[in-house]
Amino acid sequence: MKKLFYNPIEHPVAVKLESKILGVNKQYEPYTGEGPIGMEELFKLAATDSFEKVEVKLTAHNQAYYRDSKNPFEQVPVEGWVSLKDYKNGGGYLKDRTISFKL
Repeated sequence: MKKLFYNPIEHPVAVKLESKILGVNKQYEPYTGEGPIGMEELFKLAATDSFEKVEVKLTAHNQAYYRDSKNPFEQVPVEGWVSLKDYKNGGGYLKDRTISFKL
């Protein structure tokens, strides 16, 4: 499973949560106060079996990426609707321990 790295200061533009068990089917913008907004919280929800869908809409401001397994020095940008169930939480991009440099 790929690790998703992101800018921890920038919240997603929108969030989708779906849980048949809890009767939740909600899409909201983070700044409306309708639900969790932090990526850490959302990754925790995605790790549970209670939610079938935990998706976030990311933009270039979120600076989200994962590392390509064939070329680990390459950052693959991630934008648009993303299912957090498909990724591990890599944390803020400052936690990315892979050294990137160009010669």
